[in-house]
Amino acid sequence: MDYVVAFIALCVVVLMCAVAWIVVTPHIHEGLVIKCGLIMLALGLFGLAVQIPLLQPLPGVAALLRAMAICCAGLLATVTGLAWRIYRQPQARDAVRVMSGWTPLDGAAE
Repeated sequence: MDYVVAFIALCVVVLMCAVAWIVVTPHIHEGLVIKCGLIMLALGLFGLAVQIPLLQPLPGVAALLRAMAICCAGLLATVTGLAWRIYRQPQARDAVRVMSGWTPLDGAAE
């Protein structure tokens, strides 16, 4: 059981590092709302990484739920910012359409 808890904590730490890298890298241009959402998500994942190994006593569940709530709020802010960017910028809308495969194939009508 301890190996499972350690594996879950390790996965959360790796995910937290990936989100933190997205926040600090200059190559990804996200807006203010998306950046704040990613920061909240990284902080929530940090709280989860700290609380998961300490979960043996039952009173630690409240801190775990708080960390999960911060993760959910960060994810909600990130998705909201992304949806707003897609709605407001036609270039982003076209990029999403191309990535999703919902474009007509070149030469398919011929």
